[in-house]
Amino acid sequence: AKANNQAVHISNGELIHFLNPDTVIPEDFYEKSIDFLERHPNAASVGPRIIDGLGHYAIDSKKSFPTIKSSVFKILGLSKVFPKSPYWNAYYAADIGEFETAKVDILSGCCLLIKKEMMMSAGGSFDESYFMYCEDFDLCQRVNLKGFDNYYFPEVTMIHYKGESTKKLTYQYLDTFYKAMTIFVKKYYSPFWGRLYLLSIRSVLGFRSIFFIFRFLFSKLKLFILDVILLFVLSNMIKNFWFEKIAMLNEYSQAFTQTIPIFIAIWSFSLFLNGAYDKPISLFKAGRGMIIGTIIVLAWYSLFPLEYRYSRGVVLFSGMTGAIVLILARILLSFFHLITLVPRGQKKYKSAIVSNKDDYQEFLNSSPTHSFIETNIGRITTEKDLQEEEVIGSLENIQEVQQLFEINEIVFMSQSLSYQDIIHHMELCKDKVFFNIKAPYVSEFVGDHYGKNKQENQYIYQHFQIATAEGKRNKRIFDVIMSVFLFFSFPFTLWIQKEPKKYWKSIIDVLNGQKTWIGYENEVKGLPPIKKAILPPFKIQSTFQPSVWQQAKIAQEYAKYYSVWDDLKYLILNFSYLSKKS
Repeated sequence: AKANNQAVHISNGELIHFLNPDTVIPEDFYEKSIDFLERHPNAASVGPRIIDGLGHYAIDSKKSFPTIKSSVFKILGLSKVFPKSPYWNAYYAADIGEFETAKVDILSGCCLLIKKEMMMSAGGSFDESYFMYCEDFDLCQRVNLKGFDNYYFPEVTMIHYKGESTKKLTYQYLDTFYKAMTIFVKKYYSPFWGRLYLLSIRSVLGFRSIFFIFRFLFSKLKLFILDVILLFVLSNMIKNFWFEKIAMLNEYSQAFTQTIPIFIAIWSFSLFLNGAYDKPISLFKAGRGMIIGTIIVLAWYSLFPLEYRYSRGVVLFSGMTGAIVLILARILLSFFHLITLVPRGQKKYKSAIVSNKDDYQEFLNSSPTHSFIETNIGRITTEKDLQEEEVIGSLENIQEVQQLFEINEIVFMSQSLSYQDIIHHMELCKDKVFFNIKAPYVSEFVGDHYGKNKQENQYIYQHFQIATAEGKRNKRIFDVIMSVFLFFSFPFTLWIQKEPKKYWKSIIDVLNGQKTWIGYENEVKGLPPIKKAILPPFKIQSTFQPSVWQQAKIAQEYAKYYSVWDDLKYLILNFSYLSKKS
């Protein structure tokens, strides 16, 4: 707010345009918006129709004045459940259509074009008491109270990439949002209704936080929970069938029942270690996990007391049947699109460039080592040159081309087509693909997938073992096991460590997940980020310090071919430096 106000203070224009840096506006934005303001003398401001970086309409393009009821419905998520209802979704002005030009109470501050004279007469630009949220609420409300109008103007559509600052599930967001709303409520509500509003909001925010914590845990554990339930039910069904119909040993039925929880625990742990819950889901890993788990169960079974050694056959039959049932369950979940299922967890990532021939060739020549080149399958042409070898389709049929080739990501070359066309085609392909924009003279793509570049993430996942779910899991397990080992072996290693305090701090930091025992500096460009490391992935030499480029080369090899045996090797080699490097 403060920086915007400084700019307003030195500005000379009749209009002020508040515009976030993470936005893309079409070429006709000013022509249409200024014309609208000139034709409506009482209109103080206009705000465009907004889409996000995935092509979806952003419902915060327009809002109503936040009442207690509308705010509670919004925080509880009822406004999303009934997006067309003016009652349930009053917060986002559902009584006004997405493509309907109309007066509204509140416009989005990410792109707000306002008449300077009217804004100043309404009390000036942004109130600097706010931080991050509600500045636009306050400004638009002051405009309303002054008797001027705010107009939602969907004849223009823009893109707003919402980055890390807009994550809605963190305590920081909830705390900042509540503090901002407190300022707003104190300004525009009476003391009684203000206290009631804040009490309601605080209660609902607390409920929402608890709900999202449970929802997050369930989303992470739902497949695991399903497996446990299926294995438990299946084991009991097999127990009844086996001991009553096959083995005729009813006296061992109770013993089998008592050992079922142990078997399920072993199977579940084996599934976890074999990556059965890594995304995308792999049938192979699920089957492998159950087979290995069954082998472990059979080995464990041989150690049971004699009275619990009822039959290896029922153990083997349970394990093999369980593998088949879990695989079939995953196929069924995939059929209903509840999980993403691919062979052995490997998914080919495909990207394409929307461009004319010259711009396409220029990009390929100027970025031969760009990670995008490896996933690129061709060009969607903006011209009539369908006969060119690299062309996979035309812009006119972009939806059909995307479905035909199963493209995951599309890059628009902005010098080949207008931003209006880019926005239009993003909306055509929404829900099916990720988008980036390549602007001229800029090496990086413009795009945001909630803080992640999907293509780059996929490239890292495919080329660096340390970035895979298996690599991350194995590294974390190694860190925890070694931390526990070093903790209990300290009396025997005391003579090696010169600074015990640093040694203990390292163990605590690694156990807490703040650091890792072995790793590289995250400043190395192009490598997956990892926790800050205690020791490097090479043998430390007291008489020689590797150069920056040598360390970068070693880090690249370490990340690409990562193995826990590497971590163990360098932990042993550099053990005497643990307390020195902490």
